Amino acid sequence: MKKILHKCFLAILVLSFGCGPKNEEIQEENIEAPSTASIKDSITTVRQDAVETDDYQTPPVVLPLPQPVLAIIQDKYPNWEQPSLTEEAERRAENHEQGPFIVRGDFNGDGLQDCAVQVQAGNDLVILGFIQEEGNWQMHELRRDILFNSRGNLQSLYYLYNVDPGTELSAQNEQQQIETEHDAVAVGITGNTTVYAYENGNFSAYNFAD
Repeated sequence: MKKILHKCFLAILVLSFGCGPKNEEIQEENIEAPSTASIKDSITTVRQDAVETDDYQTPPVVLPLPQPVLAIIQDKYPNWEQPSLTEEAERRAENHEQGPFIVRGDFNGDGLQDCAVQVQAGNDLVILGFIQEEGNWQMHELRRDILFNSRGNLQSLYYLYNVDPGTELSAQNEQQQIETEHDAVAVGITGNTTVYAYENGNFSAYNFAD
């Protein structure tokens, strides 16, 4: 009798293990992940590009400028901000790869990247050029103008773009023509474009040669 009961017990154990799933047969589609709704907001709302930010506080802008340049602008023009453009300026800026708010290039031929930017300072539009010299940045105010007032909304009429080396220019007050040796900054406005080329420690204003 004991032997019969023992055999029945063994048979039940074999059947119970045989009916269960094997570990190696578990497939990915059988694993149900929790929905994002059940995860804490502090996790699901983190920016996916994982861009590291710093502690430097500036007005809400989208200008990707070097940190030292931001510090210089903030010191010279407190509470500055990125201007909005008129529709005409935005349309014309679409024809150029760089701009309309910032351009980068080697303006003095030393192999370091320089930049130019337009910023809003109160009711004024200010266009600035920055020359990098071994980690130090020198600021040059290229142009200043009042912002266009469109029903209480201040806008910039200007757009920036980069001018390649070898471009023919003419001096504004003379008949002299030159060819740019390095990158230069073009400041466009409807019906007129001024090119600022860096030479002899400063930016000089030119027009495009006819």
